[in-house]
Amino acid sequence: MSRIQPDRLRDVFRRHAWRLLLSALLVLVTMLAGVGLLGLSGSFLTAAALAGVAGMGTGFNFFSPSAGIRALTFARIASRYGEKLIGHDATLRIARDLRVWFFRRALPLAPGRLSATRTGDLLARLMSDIGEVDGLSVRALAPLAALLGIWLAGIAAAALIYLPAAGLLLVLGVLIGGLVPWQVARGGAQREQLRAQQRTALRTQAFEGLEGAADLAAVDAQGAWLQQIDAAAAAAVDGDRIQRRRLITSNLLHALCGG
Repeated sequence: MSRIQPDRLRDVFRRHAWRLLLSALLVLVTMLAGVGLLGLSGSFLTAAALAGVAGMGTGFNFFSPSAGIRALTFARIASRYGEKLIGHDATLRIARDLRVWFFRRALPLAPGRLSATRTGDLLARLMSDIGEVDGLSVRALAPLAALLGIWLAGIAAAALIYLPAAGLLLVLGVLIGGLVPWQVARGGAQREQLRAQQRTALRTQAFEGLEGAADLAAVDAQGAWLQQIDAAAAAAVDGDRIQRRRLITSNLLHALCGG
């Protein structure tokens, strides 16, 4: 990178660090509220059923658990709304700053140092790379940080109640959070690279065809260009279909391990 520009890529994210941290905290609050809601509602239903069987329904306290369930429900709704609002606000701000950051460095390189790169290829790289980076915090980092926090909180709570249960949660967390993703992701880097190449080829063909539409019309080559577009689109669709199958397999493995 050029030494003329003092700011670095990490500075783009550092400017919005508090938004990212607040978004991750709200994700954690949402998950904790969901766990508390599930536990409280389950215990409430069980206790109410036992009280009815034992003939103590008239003396059973329905109000405190009901109030707790309502409070957790509203807390979950509010935290979910805040997480979506703040998280997507941070994503849009990061996307804006990333584009400014990129063009500040790309413009001094043009046209000499970028002449070897096809225009459509450069545009496809720009769109895909920035699109992957700017949504990283909302799609991956914040949920993973929240999952780690709720896992540690669950282990701590289980250790206070029954120590072997904490060990079981620790082992299950390592299996679900480590080994299963590793098993699913084996060879994933090569497949993702192939998908990126397929999408890049499609965008390059489309952009260069539109840019050179007059030349294609002059030599009557629109049909050949459309065939290339169809082939590139079919390859991209096949890659996306394989990716969806991998995601479904991953979710099923996580569900089986979690169950």
